[in-house]
Amino acid sequence: MRNEQEIFDELARLCTSPGYVHAVAYLCFRDNVVRYQGEMTSDDMRHLFSKERLVRTEISTLIGLLVNEDVDFALPTPEVTQKYVFSGMNGGEFGVGRLLNAEFSGPNWLTGGLLGPEASWFTFGVALASSVLLHLRYQHAKWPVPAGDSARPTAK
Repeated sequence: MRNEQEIFDELARLCTSPGYVHAVAYLCFRDNVVRYQGEMTSDDMRHLFSKERLVRTEISTLIGLLVNEDVDFALPTPEVTQKYVFSGMNGGEFGVGRLLNAEFSGPNWLTGGLLGPEASWFTFGVALASSVLLHLRYQHAKWPVPAGDSARPTAK
């Protein structure tokens, strides 16, 4: 079992990762913005009392660790940002330094096992079905459309 200092040191390394400032911004938005339509109700604010959200002291700690070094404002890809916040198996390993672990329960053919959901038979089935549907829907389409073809839209 790791001690508290080891966990804090790992969190400090995570917070100074390239582009992590964007993950902190996402967490601030996710955990503090109240969305509602019309009149605000108690149901609209319910997520503010969830154990899944970060409280202000936790977010302040992340920001404090973030500004300990020069902030790298590089814009990470959505996949990297998601890996900073949630981490599930991807390519057989968990992301280095993450706030939460996403674990998929179920048989390996459905979850992808150690390789993650992109290696599951479910994903293969969805890709195959999508390919078949696209082929059936557009089997007579010719790309690119030849010049002078009446199917080509004209500018008016």
